Amino acid sequence: MINIAICDDDKTMLNTITRIAQKEFADDDIKCVIKPFSSGVALLNSHKKEAFNILFLDICMPSIDGFSVAKQAKELNKDVFIIFITSNDELVYESFMYQPFYFIKKDSINGLNHDVSSVIKKLIAHVRQYDSILLEISPGRKAAVLYKNILYVKSDKHYLDFYLIDKKLIHQRGNIADIEISLADYDFIKVHKRNLINMNYIKYIDNRMLEIVLKDGTKLEMSRNYKKETEEKYIKFTRSLL
Repeated sequence: MINIAICDDDKTMLNTITRIAQKEFADDDIKCVIKPFSSGVALLNSHKKEAFNILFLDICMPSIDGFSVAKQAKELNKDVFIIFITSNDELVYESFMYQPFYFIKKDSINGLNHDVSSVIKKLIAHVRQYDSILLEISPGRKAAVLYKNILYVKSDKHYLDFYLIDKKLIHQRGNIADIEISLADYDFIKVHKRNLINMNYIKYIDNRMLEIVLKDGTKLEMSRNYKKETEEKYIKFTRSLL
């Protein structure tokens, strides 16, 4: 369960950001608790009882500003994600010392909708990188492997080969149709009936040779049947990173 706090002394802004966040996390089927606060003091008091994982902080608030809240929050949980919100562009550079995940500018409601939605999508993608899958690393011995550490998966009859970024290979019994469902939310695409690739490691798609070239130089076959779908999904993926 992800604990999220949103803090803004402007009630309209607070309600708007809370509504957008609730929708985005619900659309991605992410289980979370979102708590709105109108003051940094109230947020920190709650944070001390049960640490938040994500904070949306207005910078300019009375009593205690967003920077001070971020500093104290990180002292309690150094891994908390901070997203600053402000209408003052000059505060962007000052915010860097608090290592924010992102910076959202208060603008029109339409602009805010887009920016908050975009940041949450990036945040979800980032958080999901640290999810793991349980794989059989040796007979009778299983271990959790981060999805982000898997380069690609190849099907070999009734077995699956997991190729990892550290050059290790995990060979275990399995069906590619089943693993495809498990990997669907972690930037993997099926480019061939036997190949699933982590899009984070694609260097380019060679349409002439019907190959996917990875950043480490590995070349994997792409089926004509999957060519169009692969291109569309990869374009959508790269745009989501912008």
